[in-house]
Amino acid sequence: MMILFESSTLFLLTISIIYLFANYKTLVKLPNQSDDKIHNNELDIVNPINIIEKKAPNFFATSLKTGEKKSLEQIVEDDTVLIFVDTGCIHCNNNLEIFLNKVHNHSKINYVILIENSQINSAKKMLDLYDGNLNIYLTEYSTFDKYKIMFLPAFVLIDSKFTIKNITPIPILIFQNPISA
Repeated sequence: MMILFESSTLFLLTISIIYLFANYKTLVKLPNQSDDKIHNNELDIVNPINIIEKKAPNFFATSLKTGEKKSLEQIVEDDTVLIFVDTGCIHCNNNLEIFLNKVHNHSKINYVILIENSQINSAKKMLDLYDGNLNIYLTEYSTFDKYKIMFLPAFVLIDSKFTIKNITPIPILIFQNPISA
């Protein structure tokens, strides 16, 4: 009985992968993109790796703790990890937890959590969950676009000269050398 289960699972997995490869253009749809652009192959997908070693785009964000609006230059201290999340994303929450556990005993690691403005209520709940000990900032959705965020969560390491040093969805890889484009 176990062999039948394993072979049927393998068969379904194989069929699923073939289906995904055959239909990936119709399955992938980015926000604010019309169907016409996708089907006409006019969609210009920018590889996030292409922004590594480039100057980090400036943006403004509002601290959830203080209500103070700050620019990137005011937020970044030495090396800082910008963590782009969506509060409704289970992968974001899980990977954020992994990151926070990893950096818990390293006081020299600076990080800022960036959440889109419309998620203010969920962001407040997140801040309360961590007893106000997170640096959560609310920002415009355009900030996510400026950083070519194609996946969430996104961990972006910026140095003191405002250069993007790495970008990854995997928190434990943020301090490793990035894959070259």
